[in-house]
Amino acid sequence: MLSSEFVATRVTAAQSIGGIEGQAVTDILIGLLRDKDAQVQAAAARLLGYRNDERAVAPLMKFLKSDPTYGGEKAATSLGILGDAGVIESLKPLLESSRLDVKVHAAVSLARLNDSSGLNQMRVWINSRDRTQRSTLYYALSGAASSSLTRPKSRIRNPEVLAFIREQLSSHTDRSVRLYMALALQGQQDQTNIQALKAATNDKGPGVRDNALHALFYCDKQQGRVAAIEALDDKAENMQRKALYLLGEVANESDVDLIAAKLQSPAESVRLVAISALSKFPKSLVAERLKAAESSKSSPRVRAKARAVLSELSD
Repeated sequence: MLSSEFVATRVTAAQSIGGIEGQAVTDILIGLLRDKDAQVQAAAARLLGYRNDERAVAPLMKFLKSDPTYGGEKAATSLGILGDAGVIESLKPLLESSRLDVKVHAAVSLARLNDSSGLNQMRVWINSRDRTQRSTLYYALSGAASSSLTRPKSRIRNPEVLAFIREQLSSHTDRSVRLYMALALQGQQDQTNIQALKAATNDKGPGVRDNALHALFYCDKQQGRVAAIEALDDKAENMQRKALYLLGEVANESDVDLIAAKLQSPAESVRLVAISALSKFPKSLVAERLKAAESSKSSPRVRAKARAVLSELSD
């Protein structure tokens, strides 16, 4: 499949082996950086970031020096994850790239490596009237944080950049910026970042508060659980749903009554998430509550969901 004449087939083949351990796979992906098609090169550049194999650093740097028309941002991201201080000087010139995506991902990768060289440009991008500049940056920062939950080296480490993220979370006038900056702090366990997320759970912008609650949970699950319990009384249904989801993830038996109380919510979507949360607990704790939901005058979707969960718990 890797030698197929069809580009899509080669990309799929690369993706299918990307998660397989072993140096042989890394060597194959390094070879694909020289594929004749840019899509295959980009796929290989991205997948090498998952390999945790430092042998990929030099080939990725060589790939970037070739000034690829596609995939440069993925190579920059992978270098930020795989590399060390030795790749910083290779990433800095990318801040002057003609491609916005390459510049942004280079700046974020430098921040991963505890370098703030891209910070001034980040300030320009986040305050630009060009929405593409803002969104490219906040997607890259939130993506780095999301990846860090399974790949710690993907985490932003530069304190100046983290302070910049907190600043945008607390004060940027664009709700979308605040929404994604909340996600950009997930996994950051420093108390300064945790306090910023706690404050953001009171943001008035739709989506910002539940993203902040989500991020807080993945910084400190105990503090996130406490905040989730408080959010059960929030007027916004999305906050209640997020809180129920997170309490289900914790599955603390002392929270069963709080979750079950939401089976009486007037909002069907909240009742459905409450049932999903209860499914994470032992059958002995939740069976009677689910049976009541199944036989109630609730909506057909709620009754069906309760019935399905009861069936699964019985298996």
